[in-house]
Amino acid sequence: MKVPRLISLFRSLSKEEVKRFGQFLKSPYYNATPKMKALYKYLKITHPKCQFEQEDKEYLFSKIFSKEPYSNKKMNNLTAALSSILQDFLLLQRNKSGSFVRDFNLFRVYHDRKLDSLSEKQLLKLQKTINARNGDTMVDHYHQLRIHHELYFHSNTSRLKGKQGEGYLNTTFEYLNLFYVQARLRYLCEMNFRGDILASVDKSERDELSKLEEFVSLKKTPLLEIYALLYKIQIVPDVDIYADLREKVFEYCRKENSNSGDHLLTFLNNYQSRRSKEGDTDALLELFKIYNFGFEEKIYLLENKYIRAAHFINASVIASELKKTDWLEQFIEQHQQKLKTDLQENVVNLCKAYLSFAKEAYLDVISYAGRVQHHIPNMGLPCWTLEIRAYYKTQQDSDYLDNILRNFSNYLHRNQNAIFTDTYIANRNFIKIIRQLYKAKYNNKYTKEKLNDTMESMTNIVCKNWLKTEIDSLSERK
Repeated sequence: MKVPRLISLFRSLSKEEVKRFGQFLKSPYYNATPKMKALYKYLKITHPKCQFEQEDKEYLFSKIFSKEPYSNKKMNNLTAALSSILQDFLLLQRNKSGSFVRDFNLFRVYHDRKLDSLSEKQLLKLQKTINARNGDTMVDHYHQLRIHHELYFHSNTSRLKGKQGEGYLNTTFEYLNLFYVQARLRYLCEMNFRGDILASVDKSERDELSKLEEFVSLKKTPLLEIYALLYKIQIVPDVDIYADLREKVFEYCRKENSNSGDHLLTFLNNYQSRRSKEGDTDALLELFKIYNFGFEEKIYLLENKYIRAAHFINASVIASELKKTDWLEQFIEQHQQKLKTDLQENVVNLCKAYLSFAKEAYLDVISYAGRVQHHIPNMGLPCWTLEIRAYYKTQQDSDYLDNILRNFSNYLHRNQNAIFTDTYIANRNFIKIIRQLYKAKYNNKYTKEKLNDTMESMTNIVCKNWLKTEIDSLSERK
Protein backbone atom coordinates (compact mmCIF):
# COMPACT_ATOMS: atom_id res chain seq x y z
CA MET A 1 0.00 0.00 0.00
CA LYS A 2 1.25 3.48 -0.89
CA VAL A 3 2.34 5.41 2.21
CA PRO A 4 0.61 8.84 2.49
CA ARG A 5 2.89 11.86 2.32
CA LEU A 6 1.95 12.90 5.85
CA ILE A 7 3.10 9.56 7.28
CA SER A 8 6.39 9.61 5.35
CA LEU A 9 7.10 13.15 6.56
CA PHE A 10 6.08 12.45 10.15
CA ARG A 11 8.27 9.34 10.36
CA SER A 12 11.25 11.45 9.29
CA LEU A 13 10.86 13.85 12.23
CA SER A 14 13.05 13.69 15.31
CA LYS A 15 11.42 13.67 18.76
CA GLU A 16 12.28 17.34 19.20
CA GLU A 17 10.76 18.20 15.81
CA VAL A 18 7.54 16.36 16.70
CA LYS A 19 7.31 18.50 19.84
CA ARG A 20 8.01 21.74 17.95
CA PHE A 21 5.44 20.85 15.28
CA GLY A 22 2.83 20.51 18.05
CA GLN A 23 3.66 24.05 19.18
CA PHE A 24 3.54 25.21 15.57
CA LEU A 25 0.01 23.81 15.18
CA LYS A 26 -1.20 26.03 18.03
CA SER A 27 -0.50 29.16 15.98
CA PRO A 28 -3.78 30.90 14.97
CA TYR A 29 -2.14 31.79 11.63
CA TYR A 30 -2.70 28.25 10.30
CA ASN A 31 -6.12 27.77 11.90
CA ALA A 32 -5.55 24.06 12.58
CA THR A 33 -8.89 22.38 13.32
CA PRO A 34 -9.52 20.16 16.36
CA LYS A 35 -9.61 17.15 14.01
CA MET A 36 -6.11 18.00 12.69
CA LYS A 37 -4.83 18.30 16.25
CA ALA A 38 -6.38 14.93 17.11
CA LEU A 39 -4.61 13.34 14.13
CA TYR A 40 -1.34 14.97 15.27
CA LYS A 41 -1.75 13.52 18.79
CA TYR A 42 -2.23 10.02 17.38
CA LEU A 43 0.86 10.32 15.19
CA LYS A 44 2.86 11.72 18.11
CA ILE A 45 1.95 8.72 20.30
CA THR A 46 2.80 6.18 17.57
CA HIS A 47 5.95 8.00 16.36
CA PRO A 48 8.32 6.93 14.82
CA LYS A 49 6.49 3.90 13.35
CA CYS A 50 3.25 5.84 12.79
CA GLN A 51 1.19 2.79 11.82
CA PHE A 52 -1.38 3.80 9.21
CA GLU A 53 -2.83 0.61 7.73
CA GLN A 54 -6.52 0.49 6.80
CA GLU A 55 -7.57 -0.83 10.23
CA ASP A 56 -5.59 1.99 11.90
CA LYS A 57 -7.31 4.57 9.69
CA GLU A 58 -10.76 3.19 10.48
CA TYR A 59 -10.07 3.13 14.23
CA LEU A 60 -8.70 6.68 14.14
CA PHE A 61 -11.66 7.88 12.05
CA SER A 62 -14.10 6.54 14.66
CA LYS A 63 -12.26 8.50 17.36
CA ILE A 64 -12.00 11.76 15.40
CA PHE A 65 -15.34 11.79 13.56
CA SER A 66 -17.31 10.17 16.38
CA LYS A 67 -20.35 8.24 15.08
CA GLU A 68 -19.97 9.06 11.38
CA PRO A 69 -19.58 6.07 9.01
CA TYR A 70 -16.04 5.66 7.72
CA SER A 71 -15.22 7.82 4.68
CA ASN A 72 -11.93 7.34 2.89
CA LYS A 73 -12.35 10.74 1.22
CA LYS A 74 -12.73 12.57 4.55
CA MET A 75 -9.72 10.73 5.99
CA ASN A 76 -7.59 11.59 2.95
CA ASN A 77 -8.68 15.25 3.11
CA LEU A 78 -7.72 15.40 6.79
CA THR A 79 -4.26 13.88 6.22
CA ALA A 80 -3.71 16.20 3.23
CA ALA A 81 -4.59 19.28 5.31
CA LEU A 82 -2.22 18.32 8.14
CA SER A 83 0.46 17.39 5.60
CA SER A 84 0.26 20.88 4.08
CA ILE A 85 0.87 22.50 7.48
CA LEU A 86 3.71 20.07 8.23
CA GLN A 87 5.38 21.00 4.93
CA ASP A 88 5.15 24.69 5.86
CA PHE A 89 6.69 23.86 9.24
CA LEU A 90 9.61 22.03 7.60
CA LEU A 91 10.17 24.88 5.13
CA LEU A 92 10.22 27.37 7.99
CA GLN A 93 12.69 25.16 9.89
CA ARG A 94 14.95 25.12 6.85
CA ASN A 95 14.71 28.89 6.41
CA LYS A 96 15.59 29.42 10.07
CA SER A 97 18.80 27.44 9.58
CA GLY A 98 20.29 30.36 7.61
CA SER A 99 20.50 28.61 4.26
CA PHE A 100 21.48 30.35 1.03
CA VAL A 101 17.92 29.97 -0.27
CA ARG A 102 16.50 31.82 2.74
CA ASP A 103 19.00 34.68 2.48
CA PHE A 104 18.62 34.93 -1.30
CA ASN A 105 14.81 34.99 -0.96
CA LEU A 106 15.19 37.87 1.50
CA PHE A 107 17.19 39.72 -1.17
CA ARG A 108 14.30 39.10 -3.62
CA VAL A 109 11.84 40.57 -1.06
CA TYR A 110 13.92 43.77 -0.83
CA HIS A 111 14.45 43.87 -4.60
CA ASP A 112 10.76 43.42 -5.50
CA ARG A 113 9.83 46.21 -3.07
CA LYS A 114 12.39 48.54 -4.68
CA LEU A 115 14.41 48.78 -1.45
CA ASP A 116 17.69 49.21 -3.34
CA SER A 117 19.96 49.95 -0.41
CA LEU A 118 18.72 46.94 1.60
CA SER A 119 18.84 44.61 -1.40
CA GLU A 120 22.45 45.60 -2.18
CA LYS A 121 23.50 45.08 1.45
CA GLN A 122 21.83 41.65 1.42
CA LEU A 123 23.75 40.65 -1.72
CA LEU A 124 27.06 41.80 -0.23
CA LYS A 125 26.25 39.85 2.95
CA LEU A 126 25.55 36.76 0.83
CA GLN A 127 28.81 37.27 -1.06
CA LYS A 128 30.77 37.48 2.20
CA THR A 129 29.09 34.32 3.56
CA ILE A 130 29.80 32.30 0.39
CA ASN A 131 33.41 33.54 0.20
CA ALA A 132 34.00 32.50 3.82
CA ARG A 133 32.89 28.96 2.93
CA ASN A 134 35.58 28.74 0.28
CA GLY A 135 33.63 25.89 -1.36
CA ASP A 136 34.32 24.62 -4.84
CA THR A 137 31.28 22.46 -5.51
CA MET A 138 29.01 22.95 -8.49
CA VAL A 139 26.37 24.44 -6.15
CA ASP A 140 28.92 26.88 -4.67
CA HIS A 141 29.83 28.12 -8.16
CA TYR A 142 26.14 28.46 -9.03
CA HIS A 143 25.49 30.52 -5.90
CA GLN A 144 28.44 32.79 -6.70
CA LEU A 145 27.16 33.14 -10.26
CA ARG A 146 23.71 34.22 -9.05
CA ILE A 147 25.12 36.71 -6.54
CA HIS A 148 27.50 38.40 -9.00
CA HIS A 149 24.87 38.41 -11.75
CA GLU A 150 22.49 40.30 -9.41
CA LEU A 151 25.27 42.65 -8.25
CA TYR A 152 26.18 43.49 -11.85
CA PHE A 153 22.56 44.31 -12.80
CA HIS A 154 21.74 46.03 -9.52
CA SER A 155 20.49 49.62 -9.86
CA ASN A 156 23.28 50.87 -7.57
CA THR A 157 26.00 49.41 -9.83
CA SER A 158 27.54 51.50 -12.60
CA ARG A 159 27.77 49.10 -15.54
CA LEU A 160 28.87 51.44 -18.31
CA LYS A 161 31.92 52.87 -16.59
CA GLY A 162 33.96 52.32 -13.50
CA LYS A 163 35.79 49.32 -12.12
CA GLN A 164 32.93 48.11 -9.94
CA GLY A 165 30.72 47.00 -12.83
CA GLU A 166 33.65 45.57 -14.74
CA GLY A 167 34.73 43.58 -11.69
CA TYR A 168 31.25 42.09 -11.18
CA LEU A 169 31.02 41.21 -14.89
CA ASN A 170 34.41 39.46 -14.95
CA THR A 171 33.60 37.54 -11.77
CA THR A 172 30.22 36.51 -13.19
CA PHE A 173 31.99 35.04 -16.25
CA GLU A 174 34.54 33.28 -14.04
CA TYR A 175 31.88 31.51 -11.98
CA LEU A 176 29.82 30.79 -15.09
CA ASN A 177 32.83 28.93 -16.54
CA LEU A 178 33.56 27.10 -13.27
CA PHE A 179 29.93 26.04 -12.96
CA TYR A 180 29.67 24.95 -16.60
CA VAL A 181 32.90 22.94 -16.70
CA GLN A 182 32.25 21.13 -13.44
CA ALA A 183 28.61 20.43 -14.37
CA ARG A 184 29.61 19.18 -17.82
CA LEU A 185 32.28 16.84 -16.47
CA ARG A 186 30.13 15.59 -13.62
CA TYR A 187 27.08 14.76 -15.74
CA LEU A 188 29.18 13.20 -18.47
CA CYS A 189 30.47 10.85 -15.78
CA GLU A 190 26.90 10.23 -14.54
CA MET A 191 25.68 9.45 -18.06
CA ASN A 192 28.60 7.19 -18.83
CA PHE A 193 28.03 5.07 -15.72
CA ARG A 194 24.49 4.50 -16.99
CA GLY A 195 25.54 3.43 -20.48
CA ASP A 196 28.74 3.90 -22.45
CA ILE A 197 28.04 7.23 -24.15
CA LEU A 198 31.71 7.76 -24.91
CA ALA A 199 31.50 5.42 -27.87
CA SER A 200 28.93 7.72 -29.50
CA VAL A 201 30.63 11.06 -28.75
CA ASP A 202 31.42 12.80 -32.06
CA LYS A 203 34.59 14.77 -32.92
CA SER A 204 33.15 18.19 -32.03
CA GLU A 205 32.21 16.94 -28.57
CA ARG A 206 35.64 15.38 -28.09
CA ASP A 207 37.21 18.72 -29.01
CA GLU A 208 35.00 20.42 -26.44
CA LEU A 209 36.02 17.88 -23.80
CA SER A 210 39.68 18.57 -24.56
CA LYS A 211 39.00 22.26 -23.90
CA LEU A 212 37.33 21.35 -20.61
CA GLU A 213 40.45 19.48 -19.55
CA GLU A 214 42.59 22.48 -20.52
CA PHE A 215 40.39 24.68 -18.32
CA VAL A 216 40.82 22.24 -15.41
CA SER A 217 44.61 22.31 -15.81
CA LEU A 218 44.53 26.11 -15.47
CA LYS A 219 42.12 26.38 -12.52
CA LYS A 220 43.21 23.26 -10.58
CA THR A 221 40.39 23.34 -8.02
CA PRO A 222 40.16 20.01 -6.13
CA LEU A 223 36.73 19.00 -7.43
CA LEU A 224 37.49 19.95 -11.03
CA GLU A 225 40.62 17.79 -10.93
CA ILE A 226 38.64 14.89 -9.45
CA TYR A 227 35.90 15.04 -12.10
CA ALA A 228 38.50 15.32 -14.86
CA LEU A 229 40.19 12.15 -13.55
CA LEU A 230 36.83 10.40 -13.24
CA TYR A 231 36.09 11.17 -16.86
CA LYS A 232 39.59 10.17 -17.95
CA ILE A 233 39.56 6.80 -16.21
CA GLN A 234 36.36 5.86 -18.03
CA ILE A 235 38.18 6.33 -21.33
CA VAL A 236 41.52 4.87 -20.25
CA PRO A 237 41.17 2.40 -17.33
CA ASP A 238 44.54 2.60 -15.62
CA VAL A 239 45.75 1.50 -12.18
CA ASP A 240 47.90 4.60 -11.64
CA ILE A 241 45.15 7.01 -12.72
CA TYR A 242 42.72 5.27 -10.37
CA ALA A 243 45.22 5.40 -7.48
CA ASP A 244 45.64 9.15 -8.03
CA LEU A 245 41.86 9.59 -8.25
CA ARG A 246 41.16 7.61 -5.08
CA GLU A 247 43.82 9.53 -3.14
CA LYS A 248 42.32 12.87 -4.24
CA VAL A 249 38.76 11.73 -3.43
CA PHE A 250 39.72 10.45 0.03
CA GLU A 251 41.68 13.62 0.78
CA TYR A 252 38.74 15.78 -0.33
CA CYS A 253 36.30 13.75 1.78
CA ARG A 254 38.49 14.05 4.90
CA LYS A 255 38.58 17.84 4.53
CA GLU A 256 35.00 18.51 3.43
CA ASN A 257 32.95 15.56 4.79
CA SER A 258 29.97 16.88 2.82
CA ASN A 259 27.33 15.64 0.39
CA SER A 260 29.96 15.93 -2.34
CA GLY A 261 31.94 13.26 -0.50
CA ASP A 262 29.03 10.83 -0.73
CA HIS A 263 28.63 11.51 -4.47
CA LEU A 264 32.34 11.05 -5.12
CA LEU A 265 32.49 7.75 -3.25
CA THR A 266 29.46 6.64 -5.27
CA PHE A 267 31.40 7.36 -8.47
CA LEU A 268 34.28 5.21 -7.22
CA ASN A 269 31.80 2.48 -6.26
CA ASN A 270 30.18 2.59 -9.70
CA TYR A 271 33.56 2.31 -11.39
CA GLN A 272 34.62 -0.68 -9.28
CA SER A 273 31.18 -2.31 -9.63
CA ARG A 274 31.58 -2.19 -13.38
CA ARG A 275 35.03 -3.76 -13.09
CA SER A 276 33.61 -6.47 -10.83
CA LYS A 277 30.87 -7.30 -13.36
CA GLU A 278 33.56 -7.56 -16.04
CA GLY A 279 35.32 -10.21 -13.95
CA ASP A 280 38.05 -8.18 -12.23
CA THR A 281 38.77 -10.08 -9.01
CA ASP A 282 40.43 -7.07 -7.30
CA ALA A 283 37.38 -4.85 -7.69
CA LEU A 284 35.44 -6.42 -4.80
CA LEU A 285 38.22 -5.73 -2.30
CA GLU A 286 38.47 -2.16 -3.60
CA LEU A 287 34.73 -1.73 -3.10
CA PHE A 288 35.12 -2.92 0.49
CA LYS A 289 37.89 -0.34 1.09
CA ILE A 290 35.69 2.45 -0.27
CA TYR A 291 32.72 1.53 1.94
CA ASN A 292 34.94 1.05 4.98
CA PHE A 293 36.44 4.51 4.41
CA GLY A 294 32.98 6.05 3.99
CA PHE A 295 31.78 4.66 7.32
CA GLU A 296 35.00 5.46 9.20
CA GLU A 297 34.94 9.09 8.02
CA LYS A 298 31.15 9.34 8.57
CA ILE A 299 30.61 10.29 4.93
CA TYR A 300 27.58 8.00 4.78
CA LEU A 301 25.79 9.65 7.70
CA LEU A 302 22.63 11.54 6.69
CA GLU A 303 22.00 14.62 8.82
CA ASN A 304 25.06 13.41 10.77
CA LYS A 305 23.04 10.59 12.40
CA TYR A 306 21.41 8.23 9.85
CA ILE A 307 22.96 5.69 7.48
CA ARG A 308 21.27 5.07 4.16
CA ALA A 309 19.81 1.58 4.04
CA ALA A 310 21.34 1.04 0.57
CA HIS A 311 24.87 1.76 1.86
CA PHE A 312 24.31 -0.48 4.88
CA ILE A 313 23.12 -3.38 2.72
CA ASN A 314 25.76 -2.94 -0.01
CA ALA A 315 28.59 -2.93 2.53
CA SER A 316 27.16 -6.10 4.09
CA VAL A 317 26.88 -7.86 0.72
CA ILE A 318 30.50 -7.07 -0.16
CA ALA A 319 31.82 -8.08 3.29
CA SER A 320 29.84 -11.32 2.99
CA GLU A 321 31.31 -12.14 -0.42
CA LEU A 322 34.82 -11.48 0.91
CA LYS A 323 34.10 -13.63 4.00
CA LYS A 324 34.94 -10.74 6.32
CA THR A 325 32.62 -12.13 8.98
CA ASP A 326 34.25 -10.48 12.02
CA TRP A 327 34.08 -7.06 10.37
CA LEU A 328 30.47 -7.57 9.28
CA GLU A 329 29.34 -8.81 12.70
CA GLN A 330 30.91 -5.79 14.38
CA PHE A 331 29.55 -3.44 11.69
CA ILE A 332 25.94 -4.59 12.19
CA GLU A 333 26.26 -4.38 15.98
CA GLN A 334 27.80 -0.88 15.95
CA HIS A 335 25.71 0.77 13.25
CA GLN A 336 22.23 -0.80 13.28
CA GLN A 337 20.84 1.96 15.51
CA LYS A 338 21.83 4.51 12.85
CA LEU A 339 19.27 3.09 10.43
CA LYS A 340 15.92 4.86 10.24
CA THR A 341 13.47 3.16 12.58
CA ASP A 342 10.94 2.10 9.93
CA LEU A 343 13.68 0.27 7.97
CA GLN A 344 15.85 -1.01 10.80
CA GLU A 345 14.30 -4.45 11.45
CA ASN A 346 14.17 -5.46 7.78
CA VAL A 347 17.67 -4.20 6.95
CA VAL A 348 19.30 -5.80 10.01
CA ASN A 349 17.66 -9.18 9.35
CA LEU A 350 18.73 -9.05 5.70
CA CYS A 351 22.32 -8.22 6.65
CA LYS A 352 22.39 -10.94 9.30
CA ALA A 353 21.27 -13.34 6.58
CA TYR A 354 24.30 -12.26 4.52
CA LEU A 355 26.54 -12.70 7.57
CA SER A 356 25.15 -16.22 8.12
CA PHE A 357 25.74 -17.06 4.46
CA ALA A 358 29.38 -16.04 4.77
CA LYS A 359 29.64 -18.29 7.84
CA GLU A 360 27.99 -21.12 5.86
CA ALA A 361 25.24 -21.27 8.49
CA TYR A 362 22.59 -21.89 5.87
CA LEU A 363 19.68 -22.65 8.19
CA ASP A 364 20.27 -19.28 9.87
CA VAL A 365 20.24 -17.66 6.40
CA ILE A 366 16.77 -19.07 5.78
CA SER A 367 15.61 -18.00 9.25
CA TYR A 368 16.81 -14.37 8.98
CA ALA A 369 15.70 -13.94 5.36
CA GLY A 370 12.26 -15.25 6.28
CA ARG A 371 11.81 -12.38 8.77
CA VAL A 372 12.24 -9.72 6.08
CA GLN A 373 9.16 -8.24 4.42
CA HIS A 374 9.38 -9.71 0.93
CA HIS A 375 6.66 -7.48 -0.53
CA ILE A 376 9.23 -4.66 -0.74
CA PRO A 377 11.18 -5.60 -3.92
CA ASN A 378 14.54 -4.10 -2.89
CA MET A 379 14.34 -6.24 0.26
CA GLY A 380 12.55 -9.23 -1.20
CA LEU A 381 14.83 -9.86 -4.19
CA PRO A 382 18.06 -10.38 -2.21
CA CYS A 383 16.16 -12.51 0.33
CA TRP A 384 14.92 -14.83 -2.40
CA THR A 385 18.39 -15.29 -3.90
CA LEU A 386 19.91 -15.83 -0.45
CA GLU A 387 17.30 -18.42 0.48
CA ILE A 388 17.67 -20.23 -2.84
CA ARG A 389 21.46 -20.35 -2.52
CA ALA A 390 21.12 -21.61 1.06
CA TYR A 391 18.68 -24.35 -0.03
CA TYR A 392 20.99 -25.25 -2.91
CA LYS A 393 23.84 -25.80 -0.45
CA THR A 394 21.75 -27.86 1.98
CA GLN A 395 18.97 -29.67 0.08
CA GLN A 396 19.28 -32.89 -1.87
CA ASP A 397 15.63 -32.88 -3.00
CA SER A 398 15.41 -31.35 -6.49
CA ASP A 399 11.59 -31.11 -6.28
CA TYR A 400 11.88 -28.89 -3.20
CA LEU A 401 14.34 -26.55 -4.91
CA ASP A 402 12.19 -26.50 -8.07
CA ASN A 403 9.23 -25.43 -5.95
CA ILE A 404 11.20 -22.52 -4.41
CA LEU A 405 12.45 -21.42 -7.83
CA ARG A 406 8.88 -21.55 -9.16
CA ASN A 407 7.69 -19.39 -6.25
CA PHE A 408 10.47 -16.88 -6.90
CA SER A 409 9.56 -16.80 -10.60
CA ASN A 410 5.95 -16.04 -9.66
CA TYR A 411 7.13 -13.32 -7.27
CA LEU A 412 9.09 -11.68 -10.10
CA HIS A 413 6.07 -11.83 -12.37
CA ARG A 414 3.75 -10.28 -9.74
CA ASN A 415 6.17 -7.45 -9.02
CA GLN A 416 7.43 -6.88 -12.56
CA ASN A 417 6.08 -3.32 -12.74
CA ALA A 418 7.91 -2.38 -9.52
CA ILE A 419 11.28 -3.79 -10.65
CA PHE A 420 13.73 -2.24 -13.12
CA THR A 421 13.90 -4.22 -16.37
CA ASP A 422 17.63 -4.99 -15.99
CA THR A 423 17.07 -6.22 -12.42
CA TYR A 424 14.13 -8.35 -13.53
CA ILE A 425 16.22 -9.97 -16.29
CA ALA A 426 19.21 -10.46 -13.95
CA ASN A 427 17.07 -12.40 -11.47
CA ARG A 428 15.40 -14.42 -14.23
CA ASN A 429 18.85 -15.41 -15.48
CA PHE A 430 19.81 -16.41 -11.94
CA ILE A 431 16.86 -18.82 -11.84
CA LYS A 432 17.88 -20.32 -15.19
CA ILE A 433 21.51 -20.91 -14.15
CA ILE A 434 20.71 -22.26 -10.67
CA ARG A 435 18.31 -24.81 -12.23
CA GLN A 436 21.00 -25.99 -14.65
CA LEU A 437 23.63 -25.94 -11.91
CA TYR A 438 21.55 -28.25 -9.73
CA LYS A 439 20.85 -30.60 -12.65
CA ALA A 440 24.59 -30.75 -13.36
CA LYS A 441 25.00 -32.71 -10.12
CA TYR A 442 23.42 -35.75 -11.73
CA ASN A 443 23.13 -34.95 -15.47
CA ASN A 444 26.28 -34.93 -17.63
CA LYS A 445 24.49 -32.76 -20.19
CA TYR A 446 25.21 -29.69 -18.08
CA THR A 447 29.00 -29.51 -18.09
CA LYS A 448 31.13 -26.92 -16.39
CA GLU A 449 32.12 -25.44 -19.77
CA LYS A 450 28.53 -25.25 -21.01
CA LEU A 451 27.31 -23.57 -17.83
CA ASN A 452 30.13 -21.01 -17.97
CA ASP A 453 29.37 -20.27 -21.63
CA THR A 454 25.66 -19.84 -20.88
CA MET A 455 26.35 -17.48 -17.98
CA GLU A 456 28.90 -15.41 -19.94
CA SER A 457 26.33 -14.94 -22.72
CA MET A 458 24.03 -13.18 -20.24
CA THR A 459 24.43 -9.42 -19.98
CA ASN A 460 22.83 -9.21 -16.54
CA ILE A 461 22.79 -11.81 -13.78
CA VAL A 462 22.77 -11.54 -9.99
CA CYS A 463 25.16 -13.49 -7.73
CA LYS A 464 27.51 -13.98 -10.68
CA ASN A 465 30.67 -14.51 -8.60
CA TRP A 466 28.99 -17.10 -6.39
CA LEU A 467 27.52 -18.92 -9.38
CA LYS A 468 30.92 -18.97 -11.07
CA THR A 469 32.51 -20.43 -7.94
CA GLU A 470 29.84 -23.15 -7.78
CA ILE A 471 30.27 -23.94 -11.48
CA ASP A 472 34.05 -24.14 -11.13
CA SER A 473 33.66 -26.58 -8.25
CA LEU A 474 31.67 -29.02 -10.42
CA SER A 475 34.79 -30.69 -11.80
CA GLU A 476 35.91 -31.45 -8.24
CA ARG A 477 32.72 -33.45 -7.65
CA LYS A 478 32.91 -35.39 -10.92
